[in-house]
Amino acid sequence: MEKVKVSQDKLYEYLTVHNIKLARIAELMGKSLPVISSCFLHHQNRHGKPRCFSVDNILLLNNILPHIANELRDCLMTFGSEQTFTNSWGYTYDPALVASMKRVARYINIGPLTERLLDWSRSKCKNILTDSHSPVYGNIMEADILSINTELLSVAAVLENYEVVPDEDAYECSSSN
Repeated sequence: MEKVKVSQDKLYEYLTVHNIKLARIAELMGKSLPVISSCFLHHQNRHGKPRCFSVDNILLLNNILPHIANELRDCLMTFGSEQTFTNSWGYTYDPALVASMKRVARYINIGPLTERLLDWSRSKCKNILTDSHSPVYGNIMEADILSINTELLSVAAVLENYEVVPDEDAYECSSSN
């Protein structure tokens, strides 16, 4: 199957909408986060020209996109551990998934993700995923996991099929990396 050719700006827009962390991309490319961010955001270099990815760095970026896709697929979660319980209102939760959600957080900003997909507020996300003294800590439902797994698979499929193409001025862009 032929890959979908996109600009670095289109890729950045997709990564932003889907709350993907640039830190993992930078790590896999062997570059610093400020350099990667600066290229995506077209900050001016010391000569006043906008930064963008050089052709060599676009090749690196294209090489790591399938790798990130595989890592996202490896983050898929399964509901129904030994810790699963049903409360007095009949809701079933699996607190063991907190650890799996933290693994997803290596790649995706969990707060905005849960806000966008699950309609959780920031405080609800904090109480469920990080505040072990909260009465709702670990209250993760199967529907929550299904939504997140669907998002992970969707993002993985898109990233695997994207190929970033150099901008017209990629040969002249200063990425200083």
